[in-house]
Amino acid sequence: MLPVALRLEGRRAVVVGGGQAAVLKVRALLRAGARVVVVAPEARPGLRVLAARGAIELQRRPFAPADAAGAFLLVTAAGDPAVNAAAALAAREQGALLCRADGGGAGDLQLMAAVRQGPLTLAVSSGAPALTRALRRRLAAEYGPAWGEYAALVGRLRRQLQAAPLSAAQRQSALRRLCSDELLAHVAAGERLGRPAPAAAAPVSAVQPGEAGR
Repeated sequence: MLPVALRLEGRRAVVVGGGQAAVLKVRALLRAGARVVVVAPEARPGLRVLAARGAIELQRRPFAPADAAGAFLLVTAAGDPAVNAAAALAAREQGALLCRADGGGAGDLQLMAAVRQGPLTLAVSSGAPALTRALRRRLAAEYGPAWGEYAALVGRLRRQLQAAPLSAAQRQSALRRLCSDELLAHVAAGERLGRPAPAAAAPVSAVQPGEAGR
């Protein structure tokens, strides 16, 4: 497996199944901005609530091969192995990416467990769901909101550096200083960093640990 980040904004993602496994996958797909369609005769309350809000399209009926038409991604998460097999075959025939959330065979990709803090995303997969969940909990405990704020800060400063009249070497030097061990240690301790001055004037020196963000 090759770890990749998949852009799903505005793309059709079909989830086959209405149980808890489907709920988890639907939530992950919505966070990625996908247009989610759930096909299942029965659906958990969480899915029905999302459908009532207009967040997803819920088709309360058995899966049909035509449901895979136009899908960028199809997720098999039904409780019936025969339904999952039929959905997987339809995905192959329609050229959709396939995620076998039912564990019934090899797909094209896995939806990994992830910790998200602002623009920072940390994903983990181990091949053993219990271990993956444990690792995700450890990551969530270690990388709290301060890391999200720091990632956003570095992103803003990087854009400023790109627009500033600096050489490539100067930009790289400034970015390396932003990611120094000293600054990262302050972030790891949960401290917030102040808003930087314009990059052209002082790209890094204005970022001081312990200052309150504005």
